[in-house]
Amino acid sequence: MAGMRESAFFVTLFLIVNAAAAMVASLIPEGAQAFEDPGDPANTLIYLALFAVATALVLLLIVMRRDFFLRAVMAAAMLVAVTATLFIPLYAFTGAFIPALAASGGGALALVGGSFLSRSVAVRNLAALVLCAGAAALIGASLSPLPAAMLLVLLAAYDYWAVRGSGHMMRLAEGVGASRLPLMLVLPSDDEAYTDTIMGLGDIAVPGLLTVSAYYHLSGAAGHFAWSHAAVAAAVAAGGALGALMLMRSLGDEPAPGLPWINGGALLGLLASYPLLFPLL
Repeated sequence: MAGMRESAFFVTLFLIVNAAAAMVASLIPEGAQAFEDPGDPANTLIYLALFAVATALVLLLIVMRRDFFLRAVMAAAMLVAVTATLFIPLYAFTGAFIPALAASGGGALALVGGSFLSRSVAVRNLAALVLCAGAAALIGASLSPLPAAMLLVLLAAYDYWAVRGSGHMMRLAEGVGASRLPLMLVLPSDDEAYTDTIMGLGDIAVPGLLTVSAYYHLSGAAGHFAWSHAAVAAAVAAGGALGALMLMRSLGDEPAPGLPWINGGALLGLLASYPLLFPLL
């Protein structure tokens, strides 16, 4: 069972990332999403297929002991994702494409490179959180709540199977952890050295995309109040945080799948709040 310090640390970061992701997504203009129709359930299967291909590639590199290629591929993907995350607000506020792109690229290089070279837990976690918020914002803005909810259900089932069934999630976590890239949250010790890993970024980004989806796509819907979309998003985030608390209080010596708990809480938050704030018919 995780202690109060670990639980408070993760839940605080979980809520911060959810809020940051929603704010970043709100700056994405209409028509800039990954899909022309964000409400198409087939979009869920596309993201699921991309996730499966990426996971298989990472596992293949780990099994083949291609550590250099693993780090290179993951670092490149992270640089692109963090650059996109920083670019969205910079371009929204400045309107200058080239300067915003240059600044976001430089910031991404500093964050990802710094997290790889430095042993500071603060630098590592900052890069991880920026990456996490960006992933949740970009995917959540491309999926309306129904496809997003479907994706959460499918990924929760996959996470359970990968941990309790095949067990390949443990191999994946070990290989990614050895790369020293900021793909997991680390609880800082008093001397800022590396210490216990608390959660993988997927445990925040996946439920966070439903928060973003509710905030982004329900903003134009006819709710009972002007702030109905924000209330639903807050309920989703609160439900995910509650699920995370229940997960951490139930942890034992054996690894446990996080998404069934956290995604389940986020989905319950959506189901409990939407009928109260939006007309069902």
